[in-house]
Amino acid sequence: MKKELTEKDAAGMTINERLYHADLLKDFEESLSQRDKLNLESVLKKVFISKEHIAFVINQLLKTDK
Repeated sequence: MKKELTEKDAAGMTINERLYHADLLKDFEESLSQRDKLNLESVLKKVFISKEHIAFVINQLLKTDK
């Protein structure tokens, strides 16, 4: 069982490390595969990603090549 992720713990982690530590990696990957922006935002908030960074990350991940 993983311990709860705190904002202090998250400060030195990458997004993937935060998601793994918080046991949210599967939720994140499922939301990404479904292109579910609202759920992606919700998951990223749970691992202490700032609002501005969340928007940037989601836009980068869901960007489509034309």
